[in-house]
Formats: sequence, C-alpha cells, structure tokens
Amino acid sequence: QKTTPKYQRTALDTFNDLNDSDKDDILEGQRYIQKEFYSFIIMLKAQYHLILQSIVKSGLNMKILIQGYDYAIPCIDARFSTRYPPQYVINKLIDTGKWLARPMAIKGITDAEIQRKIVKCMIFEFNEMLKEIADKFSNVYHIDCRGVAAGPQDWFDELHLTPDAFEKIAQVYSMVIDGKITGEKSIKV
Repeated sequence: QKTTPKYQRTALDTFNDLNDSDKDDILEGQRYIQKEFYSFIIMLKAQYHLILQSIVKSGLNMKILIQGYDYAIPCIDARFSTRYPPQYVINKLIDTGKWLARPMAIKGITDAEIQRKIVKCMIFEFNEMLKEIADKFSNVYHIDCRGVAAGPQDWFDELHLTPDAFEKIAQVYSMVIDGKITGEKSIKV
C-alpha cells in the first residue's frame, strides 16, 4: 500500500551527502512507508531527547555517541561467511537474522529492489532523526554509518555489519572520544 510522500525531489536536493541514485531510492521507498513509521520515529526522538536531557541534568560531563545503521540489504536467505561460521549456525538454529525481507514479504512486498529502497528510506529517516537530536545537545555526536558496507560480504545478517566492517566504525568512535574529531556533530564513517 503506497502513501503520500514526505519528501519531494527538491527537498532531498538539500542533502549534500546524497547522490541522485540515493535520492531516487528514498523517494521510491517512502511511497510504501505508512504514517505509523513516522509516528514511531517521532516517539523515538522524544525518548532520545528525554534520556539525553536527564543525563545532562545529572551533571555528568561526558561525550555521548549515538549511532544509526548503514543502508541494510533485506535478504530471505541466511548469509554464510567462512570468517564467521558460528553466526550462520546460530542464525539458522534460532531462525533469527530475518527482520526485514520476511515482514515485507508477509505484507506482499516481495520485490527485492523495492524492499531495499524501503529499508533505505527508513534508515535515512532514522539517521536524520539522530542528527537532529545530536544538534540539540552540545555533548552528543551522531556516528553516521551509511555507506560503510561495500557489499553483501560486509553484512552478518540483514541488519548487522561484520566485525571487519564494524572496525571502521569503532575507529571513528575512538577518534571522537579522543578529541581527534571536533566541530562536527554528525560524523560520517
């Protein structure tokens, strides 16, 4: 079921970190996203705000890092890697690692490209919400992981990166904590 788009192409043109392909994917994906998703994002934003505000009020003076996801790739089949065979076995045994493609297929969205575009739009929205939150607090930083995965080999399952891919993110965490990155509220990995 398609809905009224939140963004028009001109609005996405203001995002300098998106290429034309990203913009097209987000515009197509948002056509399938229901208003309940946007309500969920608003609720998450309020929860983040309340939690961070309580930390600030407590007087703790520390850097707080919040992290979004990379643009995940929905996949019905479990991914196998010779580098991480136990994870494949665990995912098969407990039937986990299938959070994206399966629910969309149940809703009748079976086209893999449409699924990918829907997830891309959702992850875009989530990361943009995190960026807004980081901007409201002087000690909060958004770690932007979009684009970390070079391909399917960098994914543990539908949603989680492999340790090798996550090492790139960990390096950015260290740089922010150590003060090697300053002045940026949203840090692209």
